[in-house]
Amino acid sequence: MLPKAYYCDRSKGLHCNLTTSACVTASPVGGDCQYNDYECAAPGYCDTEAKKCKARVAVGAACKDFRSCAVGARCGAVAGDKADVCVALIENGSACTRNVDCASRACSKSGVCATAFGENGADLFCRP
Repeated sequence: MLPKAYYCDRSKGLHCNLTTSACVTASPVGGDCQYNDYECAAPGYCDTEAKKCKARVAVGAACKDFRSCAVGARCGAVAGDKADVCVALIENGSACTRNVDCASRACSKSGVCATAFGENGADLFCRP
């Protein structure tokens, strides 16, 4: 007998509960979660230390990790500050120094955000 598999439709706010293997509705902000952001209703994220769904924070607000910032932002140190804050991702065609700075996650050798890896041929390379 072949094992059965089920698909939980995330577009309908469902995810697979890893304990029960059942499709369940994502938790609202303040609700419980354990392992990943899919357990939380968008645009929330799972704080895996607190085991709670939390609201993502805006650009300029203090952040704790890469998942805690709003869509279109990342958590990173700002020059002169010791605390990490959410900073906006850089749009294509603008100056960059690292892949993680770009909305496309692709910073070219020439130091501009590109649409995707390989767009400028061999011009792209990996950076931390």
